[in-house]
Amino acid sequence: MNKKILASAFAAALLIAAALVLHAQEPGFHHHMGMHAAGMSDEMMQRHLDFLAKALNLTADQKATAQKLHAELAAKAKPLMDQQHQQWEQLHTLLDSDNPDATEVGQQMIAAHATGRQLKALHEDFMTRFSAVLTPDQLTKFNQFKEMHEREHGPFGGPED
Repeated sequence: MNKKILASAFAAALLIAAALVLHAQEPGFHHHMGMHAAGMSDEMMQRHLDFLAKALNLTADQKATAQKLHAELAAKAKPLMDQQHQQWEQLHTLLDSDNPDATEVGQQMIAAHATGRQLKALHEDFMTRFSAVLTPDQLTKFNQFKEMHEREHGPFGGPED
């Protein structure tokens, strides 16, 4: 019986410790975990698309497709990003309480993680659909840009999972 209590207490302490580590991350971390590109302002996204258009020598049709794909991504991702933002706020509220309940903290972490996975799937779908309109040479260059970006910023614009 004592071993079960000790194991439960240890598991609760680990959950709280993991949540505290995430809580202490840099401002904006949780937003970037979800979707870097979907969270860009229209102006920032236009500059990003202009850079890609020039660097990859995109045709007018490819540019139009990229803008359409991004608009679709942003529309689908926004509600999920808002949901994840609320989840992180709720997690912070739980962690800031005098006696955080490990079960509640764990459930909130799991919910936020699930939302993050949905956002990741949207991003991967966008990347697949955008890559499909590129020529082989453009795709090679694009993959080089992605690899460089991920080395510097982690996947999806935030720290790596």
